[in-house]
Amino acid sequence: MGTAVFILFTNDARGQNAFDTTIIHSITIQFSEPDWDHLLDSMSAAYQGTGASEGRLIATVTIDGFVYDSCGVRYKGHSTYDPSGGKNPLNIDLNTVIAGQDHFGSDKIKLANGAGDPSMVRELMMYELAGAYMHAPRAAYTRVAINGDPKGLYVHTEDVGNEFLDAHFGGSDGAHVKCDPRHRAPWNVGVSNLAYLPDSMAYDTLYDLRSDHGLGALQVVCYQLENDPSTIDQHLDVDRVLWFHALSNLFVHLDGYYAFAHNYYLYQRPGGRWSPVLWDLNMAFGGMLADGVDLAPLNMQQLQQIDPFHMVLSPAIRPLIAQLLSQPLYARMYAAHYRTILEEMVSSGHYLDRAEHWHDLIDADMQIEPYPHYPYADFQANLYTDVGTLLTLRPGISALMDGRATYLATRPYLTVPQPWIEPPIVAPPVPEPNSTVTITALIFDAQAAWLGHRTGTHAPFVRSSMYDDGTHGDLAPGDGTYTRQLTVQGGDLHYYIYAENGGTGVFSPARAEHEFHLLEVQKVIVLNEAQSANVTTQADQDGEFDDWVELFNTSAQPVDLAGYGLSDDPSQPMKWTFPDTIVPANGFLVVWADDDLLQEGLHANFKLSASGEGLFLNGPDAVTRDQVELPLLSADGSYGRYPNGDGPWQVLYPTWNTWNGGSVATPEAPLLNGPRLFPTPTSDACTVLFDASGPHQLRVYNAMGSFVRSVQGRDARLTLDLANEPVGIYLVEADGVWLRAVKSSPAGR
Repeated sequence: MGTAVFILFTNDARGQNAFDTTIIHSITIQFSEPDWDHLLDSMSAAYQGTGASEGRLIATVTIDGFVYDSCGVRYKGHSTYDPSGGKNPLNIDLNTVIAGQDHFGSDKIKLANGAGDPSMVRELMMYELAGAYMHAPRAAYTRVAINGDPKGLYVHTEDVGNEFLDAHFGGSDGAHVKCDPRHRAPWNVGVSNLAYLPDSMAYDTLYDLRSDHGLGALQVVCYQLENDPSTIDQHLDVDRVLWFHALSNLFVHLDGYYAFAHNYYLYQRPGGRWSPVLWDLNMAFGGMLADGVDLAPLNMQQLQQIDPFHMVLSPAIRPLIAQLLSQPLYARMYAAHYRTILEEMVSSGHYLDRAEHWHDLIDADMQIEPYPHYPYADFQANLYTDVGTLLTLRPGISALMDGRATYLATRPYLTVPQPWIEPPIVAPPVPEPNSTVTITALIFDAQAAWLGHRTGTHAPFVRSSMYDDGTHGDLAPGDGTYTRQLTVQGGDLHYYIYAENGGTGVFSPARAEHEFHLLEVQKVIVLNEAQSANVTTQADQDGEFDDWVELFNTSAQPVDLAGYGLSDDPSQPMKWTFPDTIVPANGFLVVWADDDLLQEGLHANFKLSASGEGLFLNGPDAVTRDQVELPLLSADGSYGRYPNGDGPWQVLYPTWNTWNGGSVATPEAPLLNGPRLFPTPTSDACTVLFDASGPHQLRVYNAMGSFVRSVQGRDARLTLDLANEPVGIYLVEADGVWLRAVKSSPAGR
C-alpha cells in the first residue's frame, strides 16, 4: 500500500499589502472645499439619508505615504452614518477621474468608523476568523485625517469587487449581487432573504446588482431553494453556505442574514453555482439584539443561547437556513463545520487571544480618539464585560462566548459521538496521468462515507461514495476501511473525505472544502522557471527583454505540446494555446510572455506581473497540468524549481533555457545609483528601474506642470504607460528623483 498523503491546502495565497494586521495604517484625505462635510451630507441626504449616495467629492488621498490625486469620496453606511457626527464611514474610489488608479490592486477603499462596537475589535476579528473557513474580505486598522483634522481609528475592509472575485473565484464576469435592499423597508418585508418571487424585476429593488446581468439567474436559485432543495447543490455552493451560517450563528452575527436578511454578497461562479461572502461584521459577537423572529431586544442569556438551528422552521422568511438545514445530510455537515469552529476558535481560546492582541495594538489610539462613539473606559471593559443595558447592550465578548460555549455543550447534535477519520492513504502515491488510484481511509463509528474531489482550483468538488464492502480495493466488508477508486487525468487532484453516522458528520481535513488534501500526479511537462522582471537577463530574437516562462520535459521521450494552453488566468485555461511544438526529451522550451502575437516564435498573449500572479499550464482538455503562484520578484530575479524539474519553487539566479542550479538565493538588483528611465523617446510606454524592490511611486507631470497620473508598486521595475497621452515631454518624479520621458509619436503610427 502507498504512503500516507496528508497535505492540507487552502485557496488563499494573497499578500497583505494594505491589510497587514500587525500595524496601524494611515490615510489622509484633502478636499479643496472647506465645507466638504456639508457637501457629503447633502449627497447622502439625497439618497434617503443612509450615508450612501451616487455622487462623490473629489479629493487627494494619501495611503501609507502613497499619494493619489482626483479620488472620489462619499459617506457610506446605514446605522453607522450620522450627519451630526464628526466621524462617519467613508467610501473612496481611487479611479473616479484617473482610470486605472489603484492601491496595490484595490481601487475602492471602504472605511468603517467602529460605531456600535465599544471594543473596536469585533469587525476585524470576525473577518479573520471567517477567513479560516471561507473566502472573506481582509481588514486592517487605519488612522484617518481629513483636511488636517484627525478623525481617529477606522477599519479598512477589502472591497468585494473584481480583484476579490478574481482572486477567489477565478474571474469576475459572473452575476454579482450585494444582498442589501437598495431602499429601507419595514422589518421582514422587502428583504434580501432569497425568497422566490414570480416577477424577476421584483428582485431589482431588494438586491443591489453589481454586474450587468443576474436577476434572472438569482430568481432561478431562489425558485430551486423553495421548490427543490434536494438538488440545490447544482445551483448553490452549499458547503460555503454551511460555513456562512455556522460562523454567523456561533459568533452571534445577527446583523446579516439572521435578523434582517442583508449585509452579504452572492457571486455566480462559472458553472452556475452561487457563493456567499460575509460583509459588514461590526455587530458580530452580539452587537445586534434582534434574532429575526421579532424585534424584541435579546438579553445576554438569550444571545448566549441562540440555537445552532435557529430559524430552521422559518422557510417563508429565512429559506437559506430552513431549506438547507431541513435536509438531513446538510444538517449533519453543518454540525460538523460548527463543531470545528467551536473547537478551533472558541474552546481553544484562540478568538480571545486575537482580540487581546488587537486591543493592545490600538489601545494608545483609543485613548486619544478625537470623535469617540464610546468612552475609553468602555473600550477597556468590553472585551470581558458588558457595556450598556437593554437596547444599548453590547455584551462583553468573552462573557458572551463563555456562556455560549456552556450552552452549546448541551446541544445533542454537537455532543453526539462522531466518526473518526484516520489520515488517508493513496496508492500509488504519485500516480501517472490517466491512471487509476485508490484512496483509502480507516474510519471509525461511521455508517457512510463520501469522497469529494476535483481537478482545478476553482472547479466544484464532486462527491461520490466510498465503500467498505471488500470489493473496491478495501480488505474486507465492514472492517471500517473505506476506499474509492478514481481515474486521475493530467492535473493534480484535490480531495477530502466526509463520514457520518446517524447523529453527525466529520470532515478530513476538518476545514473542507476550504482546505483539502492534495494528490500530485506525475508531470511529464512541468513549469520549470519564470521571470517577470527581465531587464538584462535574456533578449528575444528582436532584442527585447520580455517576461518568459520555461517548461521542462521530465521524460526520455519528445513531447508534442500542440493544443496545450498557457494562462495567467484560471478562468481562461486556454488563454494562449501552443502550436505544433516539440519539447525534446529531458529538454527545455521557453515562451515569451510579452503579449505580442506578431513576433516570430512562441510569444504568449499576456505578460507576467512582477508583483506576483498565478501561472497555469493546461492540457488540451483544459485540465491544469501544472501551476505556480509567482511571488514578487526584483529586477532580473527568477522563480524556478530547484533541483531542476521536480524540486520546490524558489527564487533563483536566472538560468534561461537550461538546468536550474548553482546558487539558490534571493538575488538583489544590480546597483544602479538611483532610478533610471528607458526607453526615451517612446511611442507607448517606458520603464523606470530602481535599485531594489520598493515600495516605489511615480508621479507624472506634463510640460505645463499639470499632474497626469501616479503609478506605484513594490517591485524594482515600474511601467509608465504613455500610449494615450499627447506627444511631448513629461517629467517623472521617481521616489524624489526627477526623470524625463519623451512621447515621440502616437502609439501605432
